[in-house]
Amino acid sequence: MKLEMGMDCPVSIEDERSIIAVLLRYATGIDTRDWNLFRTCFSEDFEAGHLQKPLAFEGII
Repeated sequence: MKLEMGMDCPVSIEDERSIIAVLLRYATGIDTRDWNLFRTCFSEDFEAGHLQKPLAFEGII
């Protein structure tokens, strides 16, 4: 989303670039099945729920 001149930006340019970098790593990791790259998109204590079972990265990917 682009903001018009004079509008307050909700995030700094540096934050926006960091967010874009994570999104690119996420998509590239999935597309290329580079699971090590994919893991860099999340914190070490990340857990995801799947079918009501909490999952962690260890032993999953």
